Amino acid sequence: MSPKRLKQLAILAILLAAGLAMLTLTQPWAALGLHTQEFERDFTHSGGDAGTAIMGFGIAALAAAGALAIAGRFFRYVIGTLTFVLGVGITVAASIGIGDPAAGFGAEVRQFSGITDDAGVREIIAQGAISTSAWPLVALIAGILLSLAAVWTIITAHRWPQGSRKFNRTRFESVSEHPEIEENDRISQWDALSAGDDPTDSDNENTIRR
Repeated sequence: MSPKRLKQLAILAILLAAGLAMLTLTQPWAALGLHTQEFERDFTHSGGDAGTAIMGFGIAALAAAGALAIAGRFFRYVIGTLTFVLGVGITVAASIGIGDPAAGFGAEVRQFSGITDDAGVREIIAQGAISTSAWPLVALIAGILLSLAAVWTIITAHRWPQGSRKFNRTRFESVSEHPEIEENDRISQWDALSAGDDPTDSDNENTIRR
């Protein structure tokens, strides 16, 4: 695989994994049906606190992908390592969402019931029926994919093409290989004008240069 293709694949993988993780936050992770004598309401959430963490990690990963596009060799390793940490963060946050889906209903139930203590809120949630979707698992997979993309970045970074340079030294050096000769020619031409000669005349020009 060409160096350019390696770079494109790494950046694209990071973008897709981060985008997939953030996409899950637009979908319901769990639903709570609360039907008791005191409360009658249905709730849904998209990750709760875990979703907030995933959103932050996802945005940071998108920024990392953009930075990789222009980063030098050393910073590729730095960004790759940070991206790996972001992938682990998404994986851990998604795991928390999968392991404790009731936690995502805390804020809504607290606001609805007026009960502020966590134990009371948990007791109310326990009276309802909770159903979960596959989106937390998708977020978990996205976190793993992001970590793998970061590993790919670290492994292949040394083979990526170098960034383009703004200036080409060869072109600047070839503009004037003998600047002192050109400067002498200008002085000689001014001297010829002062003497009343035409510096554009070929005979005079040869005389001046001699």
